[in-house]
Amino acid sequence: MGVHDGAGPTMTVDSIRNLPEIQRVPWYKWFIDYDPSADIAATRCPVFALNGDHDWQVISSLNLTAIKRLLPKSKKNVTKEYPGLNHLFQHCTTGLMNEYRQIEETIAPEVLSDIAEWINGL
Repeated sequence: MGVHDGAGPTMTVDSIRNLPEIQRVPWYKWFIDYDPSADIAATRCPVFALNGDHDWQVISSLNLTAIKRLLPKSKKNVTKEYPGLNHLFQHCTTGLMNEYRQIEETIAPEVLSDIAEWINGL
């Protein structure tokens, strides 16, 4: 499995670090080891954090839980998981990256609607 196929549920950070694609691209190596916790905790602007539950690049349940826990408390901050959406917020079957180009939808309408509603509510 390559990095472009998605990590998958059995991959570990160490096994991802050892993928040939990761070894060849310095940015990938930096990205795998980056811990955004301090940056999230230091965020002072309103945040709308969203993920699709079919996202293989960012595990939505872990990502959103951590963001909600780390963000300073504010009624303006929102986290939301979208069922059936991939990393690009498209309705999908598998969520794998090789499926992206087969999907005609650019972005799910409910995501755009929620973003607009959140911005207008600020």
